[in-house]
Amino acid sequence: MKTPLIVLAIGVSATGCHPPDPQPEPRSATRLLHASHAYGVSHLDDLDIAAIRERVIARAAVERQKLAEDQRLTDRVAAQGAYEVAVAKAEGGHKTLIESCKTLAAATRRNCRDRADTALRIARAEAEKLRPSS
Repeated sequence: MKTPLIVLAIGVSATGCHPPDPQPEPRSATRLLHASHAYGVSHLDDLDIAAIRERVIARAAVERQKLAEDQRLTDRVAAQGAYEVAVAKAEGGHKTLIESCKTLAAATRRNCRDRADTALRIARAEAEKLRPSS
């Protein structure tokens, strides 16, 4: 006999004492209501719909501008990072080549260093292409 009573109690607690949600408003009315609350208007009767629409359009334009500026900044930081990585790689390669040149005979060492210096200049020139403009 205890089982039906527990099921009834669970059923009542699951449904609660709250009435069912009202039917959802049409999408455009819901958006308008949210926009009105953002501007401090509590009732749809008090709205000047054209003015709210203008404000929403203006706010969206400002947000698009902010987003574009953030994207430009992100692109600039990424380009600067790519440049710095390319320069570090070029300098690391140059150091490795110079160290390998030290193991050569004196007659060929100078030629080896010249080739390493040339490779460094070329790599730096390629890296400059990645550098963001100021």
